Amino acid sequence: MKEWIEFHRMIGVQHFVLVNDRSTDDFMAVLQPYIDAGEVELLTLPCPSEFHGRAWTTFQCAVLDAICKQQRGVSRWLALIDLDEFIVPMETEHLLEALDEHEALGGLYVRWEPFGTSHVARLSSDDLLTERLYLRWQFIPGRDVLGKSIVKPHRVRRTGIHRCELLPGYDYVDLNPGMESASPRIKIHHYWTRDEHFLVNEKLPRTAQFKEWKLDDEKIAFFKELFNDVPDHGMKRFIPALKERVFSTTLSPALRARVRNGRGSR
Repeated sequence: MKEWIEFHRMIGVQHFVLVNDRSTDDFMAVLQPYIDAGEVELLTLPCPSEFHGRAWTTFQCAVLDAICKQQRGVSRWLALIDLDEFIVPMETEHLLEALDEHEALGGLYVRWEPFGTSHVARLSSDDLLTERLYLRWQFIPGRDVLGKSIVKPHRVRRTGIHRCELLPGYDYVDLNPGMESASPRIKIHHYWTRDEHFLVNEKLPRTAQFKEWKLDDEKIAFFKELFNDVPDHGMKRFIPALKERVFSTTLSPALRARVRNGRGSR
């Protein structure tokens, strides 16, 4: 979580609205300094039992819609992303520079770049997720891959998990239409699996419950290899500064490991 916040601060994000849905780790040890500084706003919104399982996306859409409405007249841009998603501008170090030419729009659709475990058994307390996990899917032009939105909140009629419905008169632009380019100007690195320990012990059981899967050894083996296709070092230029930011605090190694390998806020 600290790595996610510090990376996005580094590329120019100024304010974060995070939603805590039944987290059980020590996330406040990381968040409190940012909350005290006014950079993070934490909403505690446990999902009601009637929306557990496959109905959870209905609750997620309602939360995102409320946040978008709250940010009207407050935020110039609003990125609707999760903690395992890192927005990566490819031609600049600052996200707003990449967004400047789109000021007249209502929203941008940014495609995922899915990353796998990179065969990492477990990240240590001194590892950056964005440095160690460098294997991603093999780009195939035209292959359908989801993504997330960066929107002007005051130009959104209805918020969606991936795409939003805009008010009349405003355009929605896909930054990689038809998945034609292997290197769009902005990408979202999606670290869905994280390391193998997190994948097997946290991600897959939670996803299986949500999607009503039956987990077996074959399915686990499949996800361990998923997206580990080709190397991608697009984050390399950010790593030295990001390390300095992430490890500049005095968190104990034990607590740092619990925060990094725990469930985190969702």
